[in-house]
Amino acid sequence: MSGAAGTTISGSTLSGNEVGVVLHHSATAPRIVDNAFDHQHLQAVAISGGVTDADVRGNRISSVDTGVRVADASATVERNSFRGITRHAVTLTDSVTGTRVTGNTIQGLGSTPIHDDAAGGVVADNNVDKWKQPLTARSILNTLGQPLTLVWVTLGLLVVFTALTGHRRRGIRNPFADRVPLTELTAGVVSPEELRGQRS
Repeated sequence: MSGAAGTTISGSTLSGNEVGVVLHHSATAPRIVDNAFDHQHLQAVAISGGVTDADVRGNRISSVDTGVRVADASATVERNSFRGITRHAVTLTDSVTGTRVTGNTIQGLGSTPIHDDAAGGVVADNNVDKWKQPLTARSILNTLGQPLTLVWVTLGLLVVFTALTGHRRRGIRNPFADRVPLTELTAGVVSPEELRGQRS
């Protein structure tokens, strides 16, 4: 959508495109409402080039690298459902004064659900509980660097060290060494007659 004013795209299903909807060239107040975007290759919605007051609301966006990208434009990205995102649900870059990203439900796997590298935007009240970060060397180090994790690791190493040094000091010994079997103290069972014979 290039340079239009007040255009609405609603109730549509868009699948398998490079980008689902592109808004640019100072389009004014376009509305992208209640659509389904599935398996777009790059973005579901790309807003740039001085677009003002774009309204991206109530859309179902799934299986895409980036859901909505806003660059040098202003938009309201609200109450959308993002699933199967592999990079960011929403990306904000350059100047996005007047942009609001609120009330979205976001599921996916990537570095961050919302990448905000812009000036002037507001990001608030989005549900990112089901967003997961991929395991990387940095994420593992961040987890291990938590104070409580360091305490437990230190305690575990201390227990192992104490057990090993104590074992070496004592060596391996028979735990029953101070208990002599009865068969070694007597020749065996003795009859009462033999005992009487020894006394006489």
